[in-house]
This record gives sequence, C-alpha cells and structure tokens, in this order.
Amino acid sequence: MDLYVVEFFKAFLLAFLIEYLVLSLLARKVRPIRGFVAVLIANGFSLPVVWFIIPLLFRNFLIYSLTSEMLATVSECLILRRFLLISYRHSLLASFSMNTASFIVGLILP
Repeated sequence: MDLYVVEFFKAFLLAFLIEYLVLSLLARKVRPIRGFVAVLIANGFSLPVVWFIIPLLFRNFLIYSLTSEMLATVSECLILRRFLLISYRHSLLASFSMNTASFIVGLILP
C-alpha cells in the first residue's frame, strides 16, 4: 500500500479521536453514539478532500492550510448541525474547536 495512503489513515484516526474528544467536551448533552457517528461522517467527508484533492490545487503550505481548515470547518459544521440537531452557532463553535485542536496536534506530532 502506498505510504501516503497509510499516512492518511493514521491522520484520519488521530483527527477522529481528537475531534470526538473535543465534541464530547463541548456537547455533553449529545448522546455519545450520535456524536461518534457525526464526527465519523464529518471526517469521512472532509479529510479525503483535504488530503487528496486540495494538495493538487495549492502547493503553498499557508494557502493549503487555510483552504483546508476553512473547508473542513464549514463542511463539518453543516454535518454536525444536521446529525446532532444543534444550532448553527453551536455547530460552528464545535467544528472550529475540533479542527483547531486536530490541526495543532497534527503540527506537533510527526
């Protein structure tokens, strides 16, 4: 299997765990299984785009990072809103927090 694909699956698992943890801390009223599924679907949509499509469009790390994080935050906000039945304000706050945490951890870990 291609090393880039292996790295993608590692990143997927790490992002999922971090983002689920953040969501669990922010949305305590959400049932755990519902939060689990929402984060799984959100990451299942956004991370492949971030890893496989956006790098084809942008070579500059800053532009790539900003574009990726904006796409992930907005798309995951909409997914959280739909699956968790929370307000746009809460889903945007949760999505922004989740993606900020996973981005920072991704920068720290090799």
